[in-house]
Amino acid sequence: MLKKNLKSFTLLELIIVIIIVAVLASLALPRFFSMVEFSKNVEAVTNLKIVRDSVNRCVIMNSGLDAGCVIMADLDVENPDDNPARRFAYAFGVTTNGGWVPPTYSFTVVATRNAVDGGDGSSKIELLYDTNTGTSLCGTVVFSSLGACP
Repeated sequence: MLKKNLKSFTLLELIIVIIIVAVLASLALPRFFSMVEFSKNVEAVTNLKIVRDSVNRCVIMNSGLDAGCVIMADLDVENPDDNPARRFAYAFGVTTNGGWVPPTYSFTVVATRNAVDGGDGSSKIELLYDTNTGTSLCGTVVFSSLGACP
């Protein structure tokens, strides 16, 4: 004898639930991936600011910009390029603006996204620092929301 009072889901109900879950996932996944990429970008911004602070400390300790402040190896922080798990390649350059007492200086630190973990290999974040104008952060391609680089 068959019981007519069985409690179960029909195939149609299951298909509808699967469709609803798929629609919700399609809406949430792009936002999730953009947040993951944003969190990877925090690495670059943090490293750029650490290098900026290190150059400023070097200048203060040496009473001005000298030969010990113009290459990354001479600063008091680790070179972010030495980290094997980095998602960015870093370039560093310092120039003096000469003649002023004390002489002003500017430097640029550029973080270029490499192709690790889905990076495009060409987007850049640049930290530009000038003792006259302060700090600015700019970017290209993916990071263009930071503002266009000069």
